[in-house]
Amino acid sequence: MFQEPNLFPHLDVKDNLLFSYNRVDKEKRYVSFEATVKSLGLTDISRCYPHQLSGGQKQRVAIARALLTSPSLLLMDEPMASLDLSSKAEILPYIESLQSTLKIPIIYVSHAIEEVSRLADHIVLLDNGKVLAHGATQDMLTRTNLSLARDDNAAAVVHCTVKKHTDDYMTVLDLSNDQQLHVPLQQVETHSIIKARVHAKDVSIALEAPQQSSINNCLLAQLMEVSDDTHPANVLLRLDVSGQPILSRISRRSLSRLKLQPGQMLYALVKAVSFDY
Repeated sequence: MFQEPNLFPHLDVKDNLLFSYNRVDKEKRYVSFEATVKSLGLTDISRCYPHQLSGGQKQRVAIARALLTSPSLLLMDEPMASLDLSSKAEILPYIESLQSTLKIPIIYVSHAIEEVSRLADHIVLLDNGKVLAHGATQDMLTRTNLSLARDDNAAAVVHCTVKKHTDDYMTVLDLSNDQQLHVPLQQVETHSIIKARVHAKDVSIALEAPQQSSINNCLLAQLMEVSDDTHPANVLLRLDVSGQPILSRISRRSLSRLKLQPGQMLYALVKAVSFDY
């Protein structure tokens, strides 16, 4: 699957899909035509032609067409590079659902780390065709010797279980070791396992748990590493929170004032959290 949908302009959506589906021997098919059309929300546009579709709709058709070849592996080459933000938001849940429904291995090529962190279990970082590093997504995003951690929008991904929704429009997420995140109400079922993305710029540090603060999340953490940041005024901290790594970007002045050292126990104050589920 490429950046552009490459749909046949003279065929409607259904016939574009049948073109792929009919090229596979019946005994080798394991992807259902009807289920694919339904799961990707194509039923109502099945008789539309490509010129009548939005960018997001075209990409959904392209995903379905690729799936209907019953592939053993799906290669997606920057499938959302040409889409606007609303179309990307439309497509991402469909791509994510492929992992849980069809169990097809996916190689997803992208420059957009927010897409990769949401979808990937394993990241391979390439530069000019050479492998710089590879590993589990959580580790790769927080390795301070890689560009992923030094980007202005650097963020760690933590896995959480949805514990409950409260009357004051908050959702409580369990990390582990009795640590929790309190976040604005999320439309997701309790007991679900979700990914929460924590940006380094949204994590402050305290040596003692604040008694009066507007910040809802105060997590006990161990300082694992201190490294230089891209700007000389800042440093990057790698923290362990209940066995999961997160990052904090603070000023060098704060590092000195708090006398922070690797191995030290401290509190990570998380100001904001975004979600992938």
